[in-house]
Amino acid sequence: MRAPDGVIVRRRARFDGYVDWAAYPPRQFLAEAAIDAAAEGSDVGEAFSMLADLVQSKAATASALIQALGYRNRLTNRSLLTELLEDLRSGACSVLEREYLRRVEYAHGLPAGERQVADSIGGVSVERDVAYAAYGLVVELDGRAFHGSAAARDADHARDLDAAVARKVRTARLTYGQVLGDPCRTAARIGELLRLGGWEGQVRSCPDCPTAAA
Repeated sequence: MRAPDGVIVRRRARFDGYVDWAAYPPRQFLAEAAIDAAAEGSDVGEAFSMLADLVQSKAATASALIQALGYRNRLTNRSLLTELLEDLRSGACSVLEREYLRRVEYAHGLPAGERQVADSIGGVSVERDVAYAAYGLVVELDGRAFHGSAAARDADHARDLDAAVARKVRTARLTYGQVLGDPCRTAARIGELLRLGGWEGQVRSCPDCPTAAA
């Protein structure tokens, strides 16, 4: 088949369930097109941000994206993207917590934080995702950034402010993009906050760090 100017021809083994024939003109289902776009990129953080934006705007469901992703056996980071979308569907951020530990904290030689630390701010019981108590820093891994309400985000930031006043504790809220898309810069900034609290260590470069990351 010879494509006219401006047209890209792709051949697929799977066609049923890929095209919305009721649309005019017929076109890919949005979830399928989104996964194709994610497959063409090399940055898993950017890919996930794009997919999460679709879910947040209700343009596509996490379930539809997971199903479309399941057909791409050769997609780079397919397993990770599937886990992240499962997190997005369930409202958890376990993958984000794991990737912060691996890509930011461990890979860059940051001190080990305490996980899921019980706390109470303004009479409200909370669990801090990562606490560096000796250095007056809390890191919150904000998986809800893609699907939490504005009121929930306001409440989180209000508690951060209360903790800063009552406990002299800084709180850094990190998103998927900061942990997955730019972990080296994120580690450098967390290291600076830790040093403000008295940490005397140095941020270590990982194999993926650009020269100026730390």
